[in-house]
Amino acid sequence: MTDGSPSPLALDVPGLLTAVTERARTEASAWFPELRAGSVSVRVRQATERPRCRLFRLDLDDGRTVRPVVVKVRHSEARLRRPDRFGDRPVLAPVRLLSDEATGRCEYDGLVLLRDALARAAATSRYGVLRPLAWLPEHAAIVTDYVPHPTLRTRLLATSRLHPRRAAALPDTPWSNAGAALRHFHTQPTSSSLLPRAGTPEQVGELFQQFAGFLLPRAGALPVLADLAARGAELATGCLPRELPLRTGHGDFVANNLFAGPGGEITVFDPLPLWRVPPYQDLATLLVGLRVLPVQAGSHGLAFSERVLDRYESAVLTGYFGEETVPAGALAAFQLLVLLDRWSALVSRGTRTGRLPHVRRVRVWTYSQHYHAEARRLFRRIVESSVP
Repeated sequence: MTDGSPSPLALDVPGLLTAVTERARTEASAWFPELRAGSVSVRVRQATERPRCRLFRLDLDDGRTVRPVVVKVRHSEARLRRPDRFGDRPVLAPVRLLSDEATGRCEYDGLVLLRDALARAAATSRYGVLRPLAWLPEHAAIVTDYVPHPTLRTRLLATSRLHPRRAAALPDTPWSNAGAALRHFHTQPTSSSLLPRAGTPEQVGELFQQFAGFLLPRAGALPVLADLAARGAELATGCLPRELPLRTGHGDFVANNLFAGPGGEITVFDPLPLWRVPPYQDLATLLVGLRVLPVQAGSHGLAFSERVLDRYESAVLTGYFGEETVPAGALAAFQLLVLLDRWSALVSRGTRTGRLPHVRRVRVWTYSQHYHAEARRLFRRIVESSVP
């Protein structure tokens, strides 16, 4: 590679399986007490290729009992590590060109934090714990439990009004459990070695103005963007406390990174704790992701009713805050930040060259209409909650 990005590790599948087998033979009885140490064989059940990683589902078999595990190998495509990947657009979390090994280690450490946070939770039936069983740095690989549940996003999409075999609307339980699981994660000690991001009202205001300045010439001269460009700092100061709390951020707290059991049990995965951020950012990431799902944005909000989405949002916030007062202004500010970040990414992708440019432009225009409506809703909430 010639762009200064770290090269991805060459994936050695036979070597990986040998390393996992050796580790399982010595530690399988610690991972699963019912397995006999020293007599475990490893078989590949399934292999899945993704842009940033490869996933293997393996069976550990001692001749009497079989237990599945998942091996996740960080193996990013070169295009995802290019310094110019984001073009000239602002980003909520600046790019860190981490190596595959460093990214995998960060995720492993995040799983340890999740395990420690949720293992001590009182109502353990509300949460699953994805145990980090082993870290293999030479392969940038993590061994974890296998979770036999779909993601919360998958379950949600099955309830869309546009789904050909529409399922009944989800209960509040998985959403409130998601909020409560995040609260437990945020109570873990935060390392001062993590850099803060968007940690002051001034920084939030500056990001408002950067995003608005990027979107105005690309998404149109929309009043909400003009207002943010002109007085983003004033708006941030008005709706945010002088001192923002900072917590270890999950990094990508979205419904696609939450397994949801049949009774609403939530298992959080795919953490990437690179920053100390206000806790509102992780909450906003989940809530905004819920509002701007592609099926929702592409259908101009027809896939899910506002009433249902409001109910899910309320359940998440109840799970996180309990009987505490929800900081509506601070939460809306970070929801708007996350939305602007996603909107900027959408517009940036739409301007790239490639196949079917007309189709891409129509898609960007359609989605932007929905993003704009969401931005106006959040902007009104920020103004209403601002300190007089």
